[in-house]
Amino acid sequence: MGIATASGVYAPARARLPPNNSPAGSGSEQDQRRVGLEHLRALQAQDPGRVAADIEIRLQAGGLDAAAASDLVAESGKRAGGLPALAEATLPPPMAGKGDNPTARAFWMLASDLSASLLPVLPFALLPILPARVVSVVLTAALMLALGVWRARLGRRRTLPTALTTLGIAAAAGAVGLITGQLVDAWFGVG
Repeated sequence: MGIATASGVYAPARARLPPNNSPAGSGSEQDQRRVGLEHLRALQAQDPGRVAADIEIRLQAGGLDAAAASDLVAESGKRAGGLPALAEATLPPPMAGKGDNPTARAFWMLASDLSASLLPVLPFALLPILPARVVSVVLTAALMLALGVWRARLGRRRTLPTALTTLGIAAAAGAVGLITGQLVDAWFGVG
């Protein structure tokens, strides 16, 4: 599950990330790439020669001949920030790899959609309407906060702002649904 290098230089950064078939969305994929790039920059500072060798290997695997790959790496190394930029450009997409299983991704999507949609509705099937409203809001808020904490850990972001942002987005979506329902009721005279 490493980042396609001959020496496995970038594999440790990927080992700390979720599996490629995780239910992470595109924001999480961007976080995975950001974390991988942070690791790459740290390695560049420690051992530029090893990083340069890996870049050459990836360029050759992409179809460049050995001499052209060597020249490109040497030329990039002469420019400020050139080698890290070339290393970044040669990284594969965050979800690339042999673990990228469409069936597993579809299963995760199904499971997450079912759980996210059933949790707010289930209290209405089991409880009277007034307590069901309270339980539904509390369960949904708890789920959104937990999702926000998970996103923060996955993307190595600050936990509280990320969790509150996730909760805020869910609350805004709920408010839009409520307002739309009220407008439809008023427009068609229902209710």
